[in-house]
Amino acid sequence: MFSGELKKSNKLLSLSIIILIVLIIYGGLPKIAAYVWDDDLIFISKTSLLNQPISWKLLMEPVLPGTSYFRPVVMLTWFLEFHWFGQSAFVSHIINITIFSLNCLLVYLMTANLAGIKRVQGDWRPLLAGILYA
Repeated sequence: MFSGELKKSNKLLSLSIIILIVLIIYGGLPKIAAYVWDDDLIFISKTSLLNQPISWKLLMEPVLPGTSYFRPVVMLTWFLEFHWFGQSAFVSHIINITIFSLNCLLVYLMTANLAGIKRVQGDWRPLLAGILYA
């Protein structure tokens, strides 16, 4: 029984280390509190996400003007974000850091699963994969 608790605590420690590294690297990003690079084209000048009701036409708009690069799920998440929290770079950065942290944890779990490391104590490979991805 103690062995199972040790495995859980090792896994929890590894996941915590990955989250901590993500926060060390990207934790200052929300303090910028501004949209950067192509965000002006995507968020600031795209008033349809704020002003229009949800529709298939809105979700099928290209992400960048003059392209055919459309992502309906991305447009839906932006629409929901802007309608729930307003158009805030701070909130957008927090959401992105959260999603990225979850991706890092998934890399850790996938690596552990692919390597078949469920029962091996102290294996550092999944932790290293999660850290490198971060």
